Amino acid sequence: MNTLKIICNFRPNYHIYSSEGLIMKKFFLFTLPLVYILSACGYKDGGDSYWQADSAWYKSSAVPDSNFIDVFYIASTEVVKSTDKEGNEDYRANLTPDEKALITRELEFVNAKIYPDSINLFSPYTHQYTLNAVMLPKERFDSVTEQVATEVCEAFDYYMEHFNGGRRFIIAGFSQGGQMTLALLKHITDEQYSRMVAAYMLGYGVSANDLKCSHVKPAQCATDKGVTISFNSVSDLSNMWNFVMNDAAVCINPVNWTTTSEPADFSYHGQNLTAVVDTVNNVLIVNGFKEDPMPIAVPWPEGNLHHYDLMFYTSMIKENTLKRSR
Repeated sequence: MNTLKIICNFRPNYHIYSSEGLIMKKFFLFTLPLVYILSACGYKDGGDSYWQADSAWYKSSAVPDSNFIDVFYIASTEVVKSTDKEGNEDYRANLTPDEKALITRELEFVNAKIYPDSINLFSPYTHQYTLNAVMLPKERFDSVTEQVATEVCEAFDYYMEHFNGGRRFIIAGFSQGGQMTLALLKHITDEQYSRMVAAYMLGYGVSANDLKCSHVKPAQCATDKGVTISFNSVSDLSNMWNFVMNDAAVCINPVNWTTTSEPADFSYHGQNLTAVVDTVNNVLIVNGFKEDPMPIAVPWPEGNLHHYDLMFYTSMIKENTLKRSR
């Protein structure tokens, strides 16, 4: 295995996660892993790969079904602040039982609500960097971010070598997971890409520069293969969040799976909403939504619907995953 090369720049992001109307609002940050000692063959601990331990993975089944496709899902960030053994602040999560439990709750939701029994779900427990890491000087933050993307790629390489078994697969992630999905698209081999059903970059944009990568091919409809699904939801153009927009050059509507300005109606918790692609700004405008007040301060403009980019379209993504994988 060659030394990993990361060709993207990343920034953190965070969101509120609300599950199926339960009064359960969880704080998901967005960005990942730890400071690993890198080698040509990935992270080593006493000569063993970190990823060979069952505890490093969330899997929907202990024994993958060879008749199903795989989903490699990258979880959102959960940790606001973490400390090392000496009590000093650590800008990466240490995957304590509490931290890991938060990540697991997201993965259980995704497994239950989006990826059905006919899919093998794999998700690595990567070491997230914290919300407080956002305040680091740029040079240090960029260094941590590169390590984050490297760990995600190392996890994917281990999955490919030990778990995938030559099956077709989907890469998916929401918000920061969408960022890391983009990193993987620039990391995977051509042979791996030939087996990729689609990549779901939920709540993160694909820039014109990203499109120069031959593995980043924007989706045009509900059934095209080897494509990248990308969109960001707002209630108005005035509340676009540049961080997740990432100078978006494309956008698809996950309600009607078109890239045109044709409106599409859907409902969310009893509210009748309409989603339409703004083809100039490549953003998804959602009309009619009355959101609950945020229980915490968030970095995006008021009216930006970033934290709903997974919740609004759960059933649509589930249906589309099955359709594309046929």
